[in-house]
Amino acid sequence: RGLILLLDNAGGVIFDRVAPARLLERDVQRELFVTPPRINPAHLLRAAGVEVVELREAGELPGLLDAVRRGRFVVAWLRRSREATNDDLDRLYRVADRAG
Repeated sequence: RGLILLLDNAGGVIFDRVAPARLLERDVQRELFVTPPRINPAHLLRAAGVEVVELREAGELPGLLDAVRRGRFVVAWLRRSREATNDDLDRLYRVADRAG
């Protein structure tokens, strides 16, 4: 049993956060650094027999946690835009800075 959160932002967000990428215009940076995945991760996992549940809102997570406690193994697939992912990371870093 277990729960894995699959954050799907079409790949390459890590390169938004490195210094050389920040020196380039956004369109140029994405063309050089971003390689969108060619395979849908949820389809691949389902083909391997893994249960995948697409999260549409955070309120769905407690139900999945209950299912895991009852013995299920679930991959929770959350699609996010690149911008939303970067905003989320910025918030996490601010919280970590305040805590440290």
